[in-house]
Amino acid sequence: MASLAPLLSRIHFGAFDLDVASGELQKSGIPIKLRRQAIEVLIMLTNRAGQVVTREEIRERLWSNDTFVDFERSINFCINQIRGALGDDAEKPRYVETLPRRGYRFLAPVENEDAAGASTEASIAVLPFTNLSGDPAQDYFADGMTEALITELGKISALRVISRQSIMQYKGTNKSAQQITQELNVEGIVEGSVLRVGDRVRTTAQLIAVRPERHLWANSYDRELRDVLELENEMARAVAKEIKVALTPEDEARLRGTRTVNPPAHEAYLQGRYFLDRRTKAGVDKALGYFQRAIELDPTYASAYASLAEMFLVQGLYDPTHQMELLAKSQAASLKALELDDRLSTAHYTLAAQRLRVWNWSGCEVEYRRAIELNPGDATAHAWYANLLITMGRMSEAEVEMQRAQDLDPLSLEVYGAATAFLWYARRYDELISRCREWVARDPNLEWYYHHTRGAAYVQMGRHQEATTELRIALKSSTLHDHTATELANALAVAGKREEALKMLDQVEDTPWRTFGAALVHTGLGESDEAFRSLQGAIELRAPWPFVSLLKQDPRFDSLRQDPRFQDLLSLMSFPQ
Repeated sequence: MASLAPLLSRIHFGAFDLDVASGELQKSGIPIKLRRQAIEVLIMLTNRAGQVVTREEIRERLWSNDTFVDFERSINFCINQIRGALGDDAEKPRYVETLPRRGYRFLAPVENEDAAGASTEASIAVLPFTNLSGDPAQDYFADGMTEALITELGKISALRVISRQSIMQYKGTNKSAQQITQELNVEGIVEGSVLRVGDRVRTTAQLIAVRPERHLWANSYDRELRDVLELENEMARAVAKEIKVALTPEDEARLRGTRTVNPPAHEAYLQGRYFLDRRTKAGVDKALGYFQRAIELDPTYASAYASLAEMFLVQGLYDPTHQMELLAKSQAASLKALELDDRLSTAHYTLAAQRLRVWNWSGCEVEYRRAIELNPGDATAHAWYANLLITMGRMSEAEVEMQRAQDLDPLSLEVYGAATAFLWYARRYDELISRCREWVARDPNLEWYYHHTRGAAYVQMGRHQEATTELRIALKSSTLHDHTATELANALAVAGKREEALKMLDQVEDTPWRTFGAALVHTGLGESDEAFRSLQGAIELRAPWPFVSLLKQDPRFDSLRQDPRFQDLLSLMSFPQ
């Protein structure tokens, strides 16, 4: 059976390019000297990114059994050379992690190319399953099967699986397989249908490859509803087998442990997911009742607790007044989910988001990395981890994670918006403005934010008149009035228009925004004492969220960074010295 992945020729990670044939390593096009043995080790590690490469495997790759050499010292020398070339740190690795007494693991996402420049990472999209019941009210069940198969396949480290948000845009589509694979940049698609009859589930699925288009596999399944998780796992393994993706021991561990479900509880859970995934206030409110019902019917249903935790986080976005209360509920649900099943990626990244909110930076990072380890294909985990890295000022790592999130979820406005925000904190303003045009093209409702972002970028570029013009346009239709009014006050202050800036700040009603806005205005006016007082007030309020948490990387406060009081503020927020 044909495989989706051709032979590799080049390897890309972060700002680095590795030519396998020539053994040349480059960073942003600049060659980096590295001995051939170190290159061989780097090729091994990147070929198996996310997996453990043992020291014994490295020894066998580099030296024959009859070679007389101090293997331990030579391997250590190779690893140190690699870390030096990549600018990596053994204590806080971004690329090469040491696993004591075992070996090494390459941490960064890797993209491979064949000699023709095509991606060698096997990649597929699971299209929305067709609901064969004839009842649109049963769509939640078909959508749930689609999401579950995406999740199962996402646990396979050598496979790139497009996330649900992008996939659901093809529900009911008439587009051809060629069109879809081209738009999503994948090599194959899974199509399927589902019919629930009483307590049984009947599912069909087929795998189609393109370039050229051909059917690789098809199968039908008939299971009891309580065995639906096992069914989803079985389909994922079948797809992996047909596209010849080898499952690593870590993949096997992630795919193990399916359980039977309580059918009524599972039905309530799927209905909750259906409404939560809409990401509207009405949908989130409906989801709460369904998740609570699922837990009442099955108090051991870990996934229901994990989704409940996610729901409380989203609910906090619509109800900032009770955000801390909802955060506590989210944490309780996450911890309960992990108590029942600590392999749930969703529970780990929701727990990470809670820790981010209280500035537990190291605990937050542990949870995000665990979430990605459990499900390498989870775009949300990668995007949220990128946001943490931005907050900590680790921009090169953040860019790698954000790019991976976009690769996994190319049509998601949420991920696209996060990647756009990255450009602001990376101070790449020309790219930011260009990208905002694309964002508005995707969603015309964001026209106001296009003007807002352009205005904020123009402030940093010193184009004061254009900045205030853009922000005044944005203010007329902004759905976040205090946010835009604060940015306009900042623009006026930086332009030296003190009275106008203070007058605009008077239009800000929300107390946290007003406090944070005062810090911006006084910074722009060069009034550092008042700026530091206002910033301390915003930190004590821990608001407005998330902007105050991004103080370490916010370009609007660059003029304060050399003042010792700025480091004192970061210490208040528990940032390490």
